[in-house]
Amino acid sequence: MSYAKKLVQGTLLLFLMNILASAATYFTRIILARSLSPAEYGLFYSVFTLVIFFLFFRDLGQDAALTRYIAKYRVTNNYAYVKTVIISVFSMQLVSSLILISVFYWLTPYLAQYYFKDSRAVLLLYLMLGYVFFSVFYRILKCTFQGFQKTFFFSLFDASKLFLIFILSYIFLKLGWGVSAAAWPYLFSPLIVVLIFYFPFKKLFPFKEYHITDLSKISKKTFYFGLAVTLTDFGEKVIGYVDTLMLTYYVSLTEVGVYNVILPTALIIMFLGRSLISVLYPIITEMWSKKEFNKISLSLFLFNRYSFFLILPVLLWLFVYAQEFLRIMFGSEYVVGALALQIVLIGTLFFMVAMINQCILSAIGKPKEVTFIILFAALVNFLANLYFIPTFGISGAAFTTALSYFIAYILTTWRIKKYFSFILPIKIWLKLLIPTILLYLTLIWSRYTYLSGHLAYAILLILLAVGIYITFSLILKIIELAEIKKYLLLVGKGKNARI
Repeated sequence: MSYAKKLVQGTLLLFLMNILASAATYFTRIILARSLSPAEYGLFYSVFTLVIFFLFFRDLGQDAALTRYIAKYRVTNNYAYVKTVIISVFSMQLVSSLILISVFYWLTPYLAQYYFKDSRAVLLLYLMLGYVFFSVFYRILKCTFQGFQKTFFFSLFDASKLFLIFILSYIFLKLGWGVSAAAWPYLFSPLIVVLIFYFPFKKLFPFKEYHITDLSKISKKTFYFGLAVTLTDFGEKVIGYVDTLMLTYYVSLTEVGVYNVILPTALIIMFLGRSLISVLYPIITEMWSKKEFNKISLSLFLFNRYSFFLILPVLLWLFVYAQEFLRIMFGSEYVVGALALQIVLIGTLFFMVAMINQCILSAIGKPKEVTFIILFAALVNFLANLYFIPTFGISGAAFTTALSYFIAYILTTWRIKKYFSFILPIKIWLKLLIPTILLYLTLIWSRYTYLSGHLAYAILLILLAVGIYITFSLILKIIELAEIKKYLLLVGKGKNARI
């Protein structure tokens, strides 16, 4: 199968699964926000964020290492090394998980009393520590399927887990479990998914047929590769989670709850970027190993050309209808986060491309460059938060997040151009301003119509806005139907297709 077919088919499949996963996650937040008070909602996500933030000590970048080295050794049919990589990564993650769990278990009473200032945080922390343990097995299986480029099974992992969390959250809320209903699903869901996918794993890779070979050598490779990724992961977690951690300290849990509604809302459109990355990582690794640089350059050009075009309609709709969206989906208590949502949305536009750039740099064996970029963006985020959060609250946190996303985009694009001779489609981006302005103005008109009580006319105007956007994009040749048709045909014609 050609790279093009694997990329297009895999991206479409993961796009669908990420839509389902994102929908499950988002609806989980909706039922939690509507069933719990904003303070309870904020308490759970403060606990959740604290535990997830420190998982970089557990992960040690080994997920990326496992995917990369499985893909690398599979090319040479060195399956003994594949088994060794799996054993090495599993061992490191299990040991580091037990250490992290032990530390948190000891600190839990103090954190509940002095940081969260709520005794209910004790049970929430203990449940999340159970998630830390079971998620080791979950992540090993998931990354193995990704490394073997078994996109169908890989795509089902997160969708299955998040759908289970949604169902279990709904059940536990109905049973009247209160705020703990948000945490119990995280204990059960990874265990259930592992039990389901263990048998496809046994068929995929006959684990017992191969012997562990050069364990020390392989462990050093995965460790040092993962070390750079760990620093990158730390930087990304600072950008993504330090806002919530600092808000928990500086503001009320109610405001923390509002922020944990608006940030996921802004990032929900990132499922397209995540879909591309999941398929792209092992494929770029393979291309780089075979020195097929022109194919990588063409892929970069296409991503930069179409990513902004695809993301802008959804982003602008959310931007214009921020207040209405929060009120309808979560309740009137969360409308105060509309401005913060609009600020983060601007940064999201650039972050999707930055994610793809980071993926490519890591896949070609340059994780250290990603590390320095993300750490720099994280440092800016942290220092800016020290001023903006105490002064402006959740809007200040939103601004620092958007700023970090933009910095990551600028710096990753600069480093990518060092290795590949592709041209940024700046002329196309400038032409895109015309349909974007028309789209924005029409959406403003539709919102005015909606607020005037004419829902049907507002919907028609939204459809008109999208139609104008697409029409002018075609007229200005921002998108070309012949080119799109060519790549869509790759879905069904893989053997002779070439990027």
